[in-house]
Amino acid sequence: MITSVALLSKTTAELHEWLKWMPQSAADKKTGAGFWLVVTQIPVLNAVFLLAAVIISIGMMLVAPKPYTRFVSTRPTVVVPCLSSLLVIGLSLVAEGLEFHIPKDYLYAAIGFPIAIEAFNQFACRSRPKH
Repeated sequence: MITSVALLSKTTAELHEWLKWMPQSAADKKTGAGFWLVVTQIPVLNAVFLLAAVIISIGMMLVAPKPYTRFVSTRPTVVVPCLSSLLVIGLSLVAEGLEFHIPKDYLYAAIGFPIAIEAFNQFACRSRPKH
């Protein structure tokens, strides 16, 4: 949350400076932020965003396992589309590492198709009468 506020405030300040109309002579124009100010802000903001990502990840690992485990245990057919999506993501990462470009649309289709099929399967199982 703090990083979001920092990003919003910095962006708002920059946007305000960009849109502000002040007639200035060429000698009065500010050249921009100081070099060392920018050099120190980059690692600080990087550290803040990294810390926020770690905190969110830990929070999700603490909160999410029970609902996910319950969902998967009641619907075991969900596992295969999830694993196939992980395979597609892994394949794309390996391909990018080997400098082979796979268009993102193909990856989205490869991930979305099994998920759509599983969604249809879940709806079909829900609407079938139970004997």
